Amino acid sequence: MQFHRARCLENRVFEAGDLASYEALQRSRLETPAKPGVAFGLIRKLLALNADEQRVEVVILSCSDPISGLRAFHSCRGTG
Repeated sequence: MQFHRARCLENRVFEAGDLASYEALQRSRLETPAKPGVAFGLIRKLLALNADEQRVEVVILSCSDPISGLRAFHSCRGTG
């Protein structure tokens, strides 16, 4: 339940349009890995195609802010 509340807080701050507050919130959680989202299973299956040779490369694009991208990068690194 704590994750759900944290996610709701992130969404509320983002949707309020206060970019400085959203960046501060993401910065405070930079070392806290985000939980896998809806695309996690698909990405894992796509990357499994690389067992013999590199066939797939995953690129993450974000239209929010650099801190969120950095948090996503840290989260991916932590998940393998």
